[in-house]
Amino acid sequence: MPLQNYQYDTIMREYNRRQARNRRIQEEHLAEAYEKIPRLREIDEEVATLSARKARALISRQEVGIEDLRTDIALLSQERTALLRTITDEPLLIRRLLQHKKELTEDFVQHFLTHTVKKVYFSGQASGTFVGNMLAPCMEKLLQVETEVCNPASFPEYFQFNINQQYSPDEMLMLCPAHSGTTTGPIRMAQECKRLNIPVVCITIDSNSPLANLSDIVINKLCGSEESFIETRTHMASLLITFL
Repeated sequence: MPLQNYQYDTIMREYNRRQARNRRIQEEHLAEAYEKIPRLREIDEEVATLSARKARALISRQEVGIEDLRTDIALLSQERTALLRTITDEPLLIRRLLQHKKELTEDFVQHFLTHTVKKVYFSGQASGTFVGNMLAPCMEKLLQVETEVCNPASFPEYFQFNINQQYSPDEMLMLCPAHSGTTTGPIRMAQECKRLNIPVVCITIDSNSPLANLSDIVINKLCGSEESFIETRTHMASLLITFL
């Protein structure tokens, strides 16, 4: 039996209503993503601009430069995909870190239970410095220790450990919220700590890295490496592990 006109109109109205609702939800989610991750907006705008240039070149049959435009668009698309994958993976990573809380924190906690730590140095290059700036006030409040965030680029010319000889080596600790553990600055500071018998703790994705090999306590972030240029997973893991 064929549909009556009113039945067809009812179906189409419901279909259009759902389409409009889904489009509105998509736009709201996209606006939220743009607000939280400005790089996504930049990528989409760059892709739109390059795509328009590519379309004009194809219409005007200008073959010169088209391959470069295709390559640039592909690279931006890969970056966007990697960034979104990194973000969607974070809830799984948080659950994994919480599940392994005991083994991740055991050595760190034991060190504070067996040593009278009074001074903690944070050594992190680039974004690791920002991680240190976020962690330092929390450690001062919760553990009642003095902290200092150090930029490895200033070592040793503009920074020295225990400059006033106020603490013994066991009363100090250097904490490195690292990524690969191969950056020269934190490695040089860890080498100096070893010379001074100051314990070193590093949080890294590679437990066999040069920095890890110099550390007394190594905490693996359990997040692996990232494809995304904006490395959100690794820095979130550094923060969460230390807060645990």
